[in-house]
Amino acid sequence: MIFDIFKKKRRNHQSVAVRLKHIMNQRPNNLHMTIYIKDQILFQVMPAKNFKDKGLNAQNPKDFVAIHLFNKNKTLTYDKLEKFKSPDLEKGYFHYEEPKGNFNYLKIIGQNPIEIEKELYANFKYIYELDDLREITIDYADY
Repeated sequence: MIFDIFKKKRRNHQSVAVRLKHIMNQRPNNLHMTIYIKDQILFQVMPAKNFKDKGLNAQNPKDFVAIHLFNKNKTLTYDKLEKFKSPDLEKGYFHYEEPKGNFNYLKIIGQNPIEIEKELYANFKYIYELDDLREITIDYADY
């Protein structure tokens, strides 16, 4: 099921927290949020249960994680990979490389829509250093 909220060509100016709460009230099975910049994936948010087989130790598998994926095809954000390798950020993230050359950094961000929204905006500002969010779009889908 795809929740037609922030489709790539259509923006909805309701806050992420409000939309997320509405979607979560529909009890999705495996909600994924894909955050794009200029039609390229910036990062994703999805349930921690999807990463159990990768070694992520989440106390609650229903908690969401922000997953930052880096490879050479992500030309708009590949330069931010070095930030995740710094001691300041690295300690807050679970990381693995799979397949070779794809670097995945995961952070458990809970289930509270307001806290998830805060985490998204913190990522925009402090990791990706985005001042203009007009090019950001979000797709919500249940798999």
